[in-house]
Amino acid sequence: MAPTQLYKQSWLLRPLLAISRQQIEQFAAQYQLNHIEDESNQDDSYDRNFLRLEIIPRLKQRWPSIATTAARSAALCAEQQQVIDDEVSHRLPQWLTLPTDTNGLITESSGFKLAQLSLLTPAWQALLFRGYLQHCGVNLPSQSQLQQILSQLLEAKDDANVTIQWGDYQVKRFANVAYVLTNLALAPLDATRLQNDIRALFAGELNQANGKVGQLTVSLQIQSHKAEFAPQEGSVSTTPLLTLPATHVQVTIKYGASGSIKCQPQFATSQRTKPRELKKLWQECQIPPWCRQQIPLIFYDDVLVAAIGLWIDKRYLAAPGQPGLSLPLLTTR
Repeated sequence: MAPTQLYKQSWLLRPLLAISRQQIEQFAAQYQLNHIEDESNQDDSYDRNFLRLEIIPRLKQRWPSIATTAARSAALCAEQQQVIDDEVSHRLPQWLTLPTDTNGLITESSGFKLAQLSLLTPAWQALLFRGYLQHCGVNLPSQSQLQQILSQLLEAKDDANVTIQWGDYQVKRFANVAYVLTNLALAPLDATRLQNDIRALFAGELNQANGKVGQLTVSLQIQSHKAEFAPQEGSVSTTPLLTLPATHVQVTIKYGASGSIKCQPQFATSQRTKPRELKKLWQECQIPPWCRQQIPLIFYDDVLVAAIGLWIDKRYLAAPGQPGLSLPLLTTR
């Protein structure tokens, strides 16, 4: 039997590899088993049939034991590959960065740390990164593509915007960590539709309520990040609340804004004493560039008052005992 591990929990089993075609045919004849002969088996335009019909019989004629020898060699190769796979599985976890490494903000499922990777041999670099791609369950690139990916990841400058694409996937680098993403995950959001839906509920209904707490709850799903908007009483909530907008304030949800815009963020357990530019806050919160256009920003008129999932501007916190909007925030910063 020659098992081949495809993914973390999938196996391809080929139990008849060590049994010759002649043995199978003899067994079928002995027990009068009917079988279906694929018509394409005799078409030697296919490489596999050409080898089976033309090449292998001549090899057996010259070296009668070649089938046994080849099977033994294949078994040894399978054993060696199993040892390599086990060692890669043992070493790989120390090279992975998990969502908790970003202080509670889920930006990607996992990344591959590049620090110290250049100290390994090229063979181990390829084995570990291939193991990371299998861990993510993506289709593997070719050997030449893998070498190109590793070369660009390791040789590019620290501030370079590295993007390598193959098939339906891309590898990007941020903060010395490589991430594999699908093209679908990187597709632009339908921001207009999301903005209109939320603004109609968030701005319109709340403004009409004149600051009163209603039953309004708005959910926004962005990849794996879920944001919940729910008016709550400040005396009940244990987390900072965004103050409700005044009746004359225009509320807008934006995806992407000028990096020069300043905000004075209140995280779940800490705050900034001075305003900081948005581009600095993206870096501080370790938000990869490709995710920044997918994080909803709440504006009251032209003022950035909150980044959903990250912070609330402390100047727009609901006073104790006053109603406000409950937003998910970073727990530590």
